[in-house]
Amino acid sequence: MENMRKGFSFVETLISMLILLIALLSIAGLVVMTTKTMTTASERENAMMLIQERMERAEASDFSSLASSSDVERIYTVTTISTGDAVRKTFVVRVDWKGISNNETLSIQREISAFASNKKLR
Repeated sequence: MENMRKGFSFVETLISMLILLIALLSIAGLVVMTTKTMTTASERENAMMLIQERMERAEASDFSSLASSSDVERIYTVTTISTGDAVRKTFVVRVDWKGISNNETLSIQREISAFASNKKLR
């Protein structure tokens, strides 16, 4: 006599559901990692724009008015540090923020001379 099975057994169904669950969890992990990476990149881009803005302000200002300062913009702490003498200054713009997983810092340093023209041509 032939024993014909119709459908799936309970164990087969559980195993297939387990395989599907593992695949879906892998995809979910990929989505979370992608979101984290995109957020970090966006935060770094915003920090770079703040640094660029502060550097442009420094270049457009008088040499004698370059000074250190610190302020907060949204999630970013922007610190400008001006060191040097009456002839040459080192101007640093540093941006700190609390990222998704840890504290982030981005900074740029520039040497500015009193004899160079800091005014942009229009």
